Amino acid sequence: MNTTIELKTGKQAYLLYYDNRAYRKMEEQTGHPFARFQHESINEMTTLLWAGLLRNHPKATIETADDIIDDLGYEAVMGIVVKAVEQSPPFQKSKE
Repeated sequence: MNTTIELKTGKQAYLLYYDNRAYRKMEEQTGHPFARFQHESINEMTTLLWAGLLRNHPKATIETADDIIDDLGYEAVMGIVVKAVEQSPPFQKSKE
């Protein structure tokens, strides 16, 4: 299963990928476990978007995530991020 999700703004295309590293980065930045993530929090959604950008865009910053949200809107970005998280390796069941 392809777990990379493309996100396009008017200016650029980005690839989101959520793995253990992305979740660790999100936890480091916010100071609390991913399990307590609240999609209603703009700060947490922005941080989660940023963390998902890092694998394919290592120079991405929180401001990069801000710009994406400003271009596409919070609700649209939230939907894309949720889809990417649901498809991420840490949440996929083993096929054994």
